[in-house]
Amino acid sequence: MQQIINAILKNRNFFIYILLLLFSIIFLQNKSPYHQSKLREISLSMSGTLLNFRNTYQKYFQLKEINEELVHENLKLKSQLIKSESIRSSDNPTLELGNSKINLIPARVVKNSIGSVRNFIIVDKGEKDNVKTEMGVISADGIVGITNQTNQYFASAVSLLHRDLNINAKLKNNNAFGSLYWPGYESNKMILSDIPTINSINIGDTIVTGGMSAYFPKNIPIGEVSSFSILPSKRYYEIEVILFTNFSTLDHVFIVQNLEKPYLDQISN
Repeated sequence: MQQIINAILKNRNFFIYILLLLFSIIFLQNKSPYHQSKLREISLSMSGTLLNFRNTYQKYFQLKEINEELVHENLKLKSQLIKSESIRSSDNPTLELGNSKINLIPARVVKNSIGSVRNFIIVDKGEKDNVKTEMGVISADGIVGITNQTNQYFASAVSLLHRDLNINAKLKNNNAFGSLYWPGYESNKMILSDIPTINSINIGDTIVTGGMSAYFPKNIPIGEVSSFSILPSKRYYEIEVILFTNFSTLDHVFIVQNLEKPYLDQISN
């Protein structure tokens, strides 16, 4: 309904013109047969224009509904692809796609900040969709954040672009584990620390999730090495990582439902 009202307001001059024309038609209708004939022609032309206008808007809303359905189907396919990629790279033979311990809940981003040092994301899925706090959030390109608040219909997530968030990550080529954090400036760059210098590293190496937490499955892509240096202690690298996820255009995401998390929480507590 709001979309229809917006469409009317946007085309208000057209509708004012139609109203004035109708008043003119009523006034002239009783004047002469000639005027009546011309008015019938105009009326027919206007009817065709209005019908075409109505059909155009109907098609617009129908196409919008179809587009939403296509987006949803696309998300489902991406969800299956992400799970299958994680499964293929896993050493655990029980991770079958049809019997996965991970569910991916598609969601649309309704609010996303990138200009603060502590950024958050709000998505349109909540408790009614089995979304809870402390669930990982990923996109089709990489990880996004971790949920921290939920209500019935929405959830908030601590963005990867949050100075207080640390993520377990590793180098894909040698499985060397480290801690990934955002230094608080560029929205496409993070720092991977605590990687010992005994491990080889190259520009362009892929960084993936380490799987050492219940938030994210292991081997979900994060980004690639853009530069690195050796710290003064000469024991660890400081690695700059370019993120695969573009947070400035983030639109659709998946919320990671780890079916084993309740049991892992029981052990850790």
